[in-house]
Amino acid sequence: MVMNSWHTPFFDGVMKYWTMLGDGLVLTILVIFLLLVSLRYFFTGLAALLIGGMGAQLFKRLFFSEFPRPVKYFELTGSDYPLYLVPGVEFHSWYSFPSGHTAAAFAIFFALALMTRSRLAQAGYFLLALGVAFSRIYLSQHFLMDVAGGSLVGMAGGWFAWRWFRKYEVDWIDRPLEKLIRR
Repeated sequence: MVMNSWHTPFFDGVMKYWTMLGDGLVLTILVIFLLLVSLRYFFTGLAALLIGGMGAQLFKRLFFSEFPRPVKYFELTGSDYPLYLVPGVEFHSWYSFPSGHTAAAFAIFFALALMTRSRLAQAGYFLLALGVAFSRIYLSQHFLMDVAGGSLVGMAGGWFAWRWFRKYEVDWIDRPLEKLIRR
């Protein structure tokens, strides 16, 4: 719980926006932009988001609906721990495990890391996903086990999507949509 005392106004603002990189709508927009890179990137990103992001939501609702989030947990346990709550953040009570934002971010960014050869880009993708996971804890939305579970679900989704679409050896799949339309 020491992490909850590390807040600063600067990071309160940064984390409120960084966490959005795990939001389904933001990641859907990113997947649409992948059409400009290639159809393989688009289909892999879409599949990763569906498998990883939706997989986490399915796990939450089917198996872990009774897991409280930090705010609810401390309320239920009657703890007098002074949990810092970032102003302007909407807090949820249930469906803590696994973190959906973390799963979605790791699904997309892990798939992108697998598709690129650049070590720098791979490290960047990892840092983006890790930042989303950290933001979920920083914002008192999840516990460490929630983001760890979300990252595993997301990486599994990203890996399955990458594995599925890397086997296709047709020339059109490696072109951006724009070049296929102009043909």
